[in-house]
Amino acid sequence: VWRAVCVAVPSHQSAPPAVLEALVERTGARFVVAGGTMNNTGRAAPPVRGVLRDAAFVIFTSGSTGLPKGAVISHRALSGKLLANDGYLHFGPESRSLLALQITFSFGIWVSLLTLAKGGSLYAMEKFDAGQALASIAEHAIERVAFVPTMLRALLALAERAPGREPVSRASGSLRLLMTGGESLGAPLSTRTRALFPTATLV
Repeated sequence: VWRAVCVAVPSHQSAPPAVLEALVERTGARFVVAGGTMNNTGRAAPPVRGVLRDAAFVIFTSGSTGLPKGAVISHRALSGKLLANDGYLHFGPESRSLLALQITFSFGIWVSLLTLAKGGSLYAMEKFDAGQALASIAEHAIERVAFVPTMLRALLALAERAPGREPVSRASGSLRLLMTGGESLGAPLSTRTRALFPTATLV
């Protein structure tokens, strides 16, 4: 999309057709890419819109307080974020990242881009599942993961039910960096997460 000098509008693959139609209508999108195919919406090229100058993508909010609102992220802002984050997260060719977040979520986008841009390996989950996430970390010797606090609570709940915390002990051997964001972490959850994954730095 970017090489075609276009603007991406990420949408979850499970979004209902009505939601996709509304996104196409509101953005004036000319193409829809899904399931490996690209379809032309039949729309004419829209007039030049200043708000989209240098735009990399438009991310729509959840709409919890009304209609979803589109946030325009410029290439300059995105590259600045990537450079700033890599300045203290230090991605590299040895980075083996598990993507449990949706690729339509800005957190998932930048973790993916940094992993790949620095020559690392990215393992993407189709859908988050606490048990599968722990198994993937162990199986692929995952070195870094990104979870929102809700996911961390699910991992903690699973660990507390597992005898001897065996799934966690297998997963924690390779884990060195655990990134979290998207919502408030809070001191109690931070403490429990650090105890669950003692080998990982929590950022």
